[in-house]
Amino acid sequence: MSGELTHRATGTLEKMRATVEGDGTVAYRLPLGDSEISLNPLLGRRLQLRFEDAIYCTACGRKTNKSFNQGYCFPCFQKLAACDSCIVSPEKCHFAAGTCREPSWAEQFCMTADRTQWQRLLKGPPEPVDLLEAREQLWETCGVALTGLQQAHGLQAVQRVTGPELWQAAYPVTAYPAKVKALALEKLGTVEGTLEGIKGQYLLLTSGVINIRKYTAHQVAFFAS
Repeated sequence: MSGELTHRATGTLEKMRATVEGDGTVAYRLPLGDSEISLNPLLGRRLQLRFEDAIYCTACGRKTNKSFNQGYCFPCFQKLAACDSCIVSPEKCHFAAGTCREPSWAEQFCMTADRTQWQRLLKGPPEPVDLLEAREQLWETCGVALTGLQQAHGLQAVQRVTGPELWQAAYPVTAYPAKVKALALEKLGTVEGTLEGIKGQYLLLTSGVINIRKYTAHQVAFFAS
C-alpha cells in the first residue's frame, strides 16, 4: 500500500449500486450522503471506512442508537412490512391471510427470498451452470402444474420464454480471500485495507470483508489513497 489517505466523502451509507458495462464487468458505486463513489477504479488502492458514531433510520430519518434489519430504528422495524421475517423466509408470508402490515408494499415486493451463502460467495468464482439446460429441467419438473394453471386461468397466465440470449457478468475481483473474515464496522470503529475485489454487497479487503448493506444508514467517512 502506498500513498497517503485522502478524505473523499462523509455521509449516510447506502447499499452499493451496480451496473454491467459493455465488456460484461460489473461496475459498483457507493452512495454516501450526497456523493456516489465509483469503486472499480479503486481496486488495488488502500481504503478506509470510519464510523462516525451516528445512525439515521432509512425510513423515517430519526437518529437511532442501534440499527435494526439493516438501517431501521426500532419503531419502524416494528411497524414496517419491509422488516417482516418473510423477506428472508418467504414460506412465512402471511399476505394471503390478510394480516400483512402494508398490503400495498407486499403486492410489489412479497415472496422475495435472500438466502445467500455469503462465505461461499466470497471464496471464489461460482461453479458454471448451464442455464439453458436448467430451464429445460425446470420446465419438465413443473410442466404438469404449469399446464394446470394454463387450463384454469388461460394460456396467458403462464408463458414459456425461449428468446433471451445468455450473457455473462464478471465481478471486479483481483484476489479472493484464503479465509473469509468479516469486519464489524461498529465494533472496530475503522475498517481499512487494500481493495482486492467487490462482489454483491461485499468489499474484499486485505484485512477482511465488509458487508456494506449491513451498515445502511450509518454515518461514515470514506478515505482512499
